[in-house]
Amino acid sequence: MSLFHRKLILLFLIVLPFSIRAQIISSEDYRKSVDTIANLFKSISGTQSENEKIACNGKIVNIFKQLLSEPKSFTYSFDTLKNVGHIVAPDKSFRIINWNLPLLNGTHQYFCFLQVKKQSNVQLFELTDRSEEIPKPENAVLYNGDWYGGLYYRILRNEVKDKVYYTLLELQYHNFFITRKIVDVLYFDQLGNPAFGAPIFEVESKMKKRVVFEYSAKSGMNLRYDDKLQMIVFDHLVPSQSAYTGQYEYYSPDLTFDGFKFLKDHWIFKSNLDIRRPDQPHR
Repeated sequence: MSLFHRKLILLFLIVLPFSIRAQIISSEDYRKSVDTIANLFKSISGTQSENEKIACNGKIVNIFKQLLSEPKSFTYSFDTLKNVGHIVAPDKSFRIINWNLPLLNGTHQYFCFLQVKKQSNVQLFELTDRSEEIPKPENAVLYNGDWYGGLYYRILRNEVKDKVYYTLLELQYHNFFITRKIVDVLYFDQLGNPAFGAPIFEVESKMKKRVVFEYSAKSGMNLRYDDKLQMIVFDHLVPSQSAYTGQYEYYSPDLTFDGFKFLKDHWIFKSNLDIRRPDQPHR
């Protein structure tokens, strides 16, 4: 056998497994998997058994692992799944698929897959929620194994020298009494692994790695990116009475607004914004 034929056979053996794997999930298999996920979410909503909720959610996690590991799965759409959030980075380099599991005691567990596009392949990271085990989240650098869980709804891209940061806006239902909104940051290390938290948030001359807002679950807080102002804008939170300072189940908006402006290489806190005048500079 010639050297050419030996190389050809070797190439065939290398390529074949990936070709077969790419064809494992057909369009019909994909639709069936999405339907199964939808039905499992219905089962979660329809049962009062926490063990059954957890078992159904485990099946959802396993189905997503299979779907999102497929080389061509980056274009799979999950828009029909009402219980699942799905957002893509501004530069389309990765996307986030995540959801929450409400438990009977009022707490929530959070589940998330970070799918990174690698030319014709994908790299999948499963994030594990450890938010209740992180005592000082505003000072912590975290990884996919100790994630500060929540539901992402906006991704912003910022370049600092030769590094790219993705600022994330996040909602976390904490318990019956407290809800959280979070401004976090994601970046990738030299090995391509995701890391969360970096000292790019300046608040009253102190640098934080992420910003966590806590307020009454009976209230609501607006946290969004304003394209006209080019700022992250949010409600200013205060306790209903001064005696409740530090007891965040009594915090709610006071109808004023604060924000973060990205200047040079980090986000800088700006207080008392007039969001009715987007034409006015906020320096």
